[in-house]
Amino acid sequence: MSQVCEIAETTITETPFDLLGLSRRIIDGGEITRTEADACMRLRGDAIYDLMYAANKVRRHFHGNKVTFCSILPTKFGRCSEDCKFCAQSSFYSTGIEAHSMMDGAEVAKATEFARDHGASAFGIVNSGRGPTQREWPKIMEAVEAMKSVDGICHCATLGSLTTEQAADLKRAGVRRINHNLETSERHYPNIVTTHTWQDRVKTLRLAQEAGLETCSGGIYGMGETIEDRVDLGFSLRSINPDVVPLNFLHPIEGTPLSHLKPLEPLVILGIIATMRLILPKQDLKVAGGRE
Repeated sequence: MSQVCEIAETTITETPFDLLGLSRRIIDGGEITRTEADACMRLRGDAIYDLMYAANKVRRHFHGNKVTFCSILPTKFGRCSEDCKFCAQSSFYSTGIEAHSMMDGAEVAKATEFARDHGASAFGIVNSGRGPTQREWPKIMEAVEAMKSVDGICHCATLGSLTTEQAADLKRAGVRRINHNLETSERHYPNIVTTHTWQDRVKTLRLAQEAGLETCSGGIYGMGETIEDRVDLGFSLRSINPDVVPLNFLHPIEGTPLSHLKPLEPLVILGIIATMRLILPKQDLKVAGGRE
């Protein structure tokens, strides 16, 4: 198994263009170019604060001063057939995770109600595995029905790869949004996952959109990717146009192949978030895993 390594990158400490002019262009309906996004991702030092200021202008224009929260429940955990190098639930690695099968509907309903009552605007069930099996599907539908019985919250699901029929079933059952992360760039993906392809993930997102479902898709940063990979992920997401984009930052887990990597520095993380806001001005960005 090849090891993912950290890569030394060329960075810059002064912005080579007018960031406020860029923010005005985006507010007026324009877009950031790939060259500009690459430069933003490379900013370090005090220049990151200038980048954050420009991104905040865009955020206030499109989203106002409002923050939303979401909550998830792992309804099936562990024994995953996929070899994602960042994940403690993969059956390929020894991480000490105790697997459990599908939760019953009462537990799902209780968790949904708890999330709503504590301020979450969205709640989702999450299953380990490449995708739902025919045997699991009735239990998944039971979990969806239990989740849907609680009003006043957006109902979501993270189930892995889906078929056209499964996406249609979820839409009919009242699921509003499907989460399926791209994780990283198409180029870097084979270094992180080999049991399915990046295009498999894109396919699930496209068929979910065709079924009338909203989509939630983002990635994980700090997995040995290059700055170019980070930019590519941003522009791939812009092309797919998900409604929500979770930004995760690797928390290395003992026993996984990425356990040796160092977490990204806080200012680098803030620079990534700010650049993604400029690439995706209208999407709901969720700062998720690794935010601590």
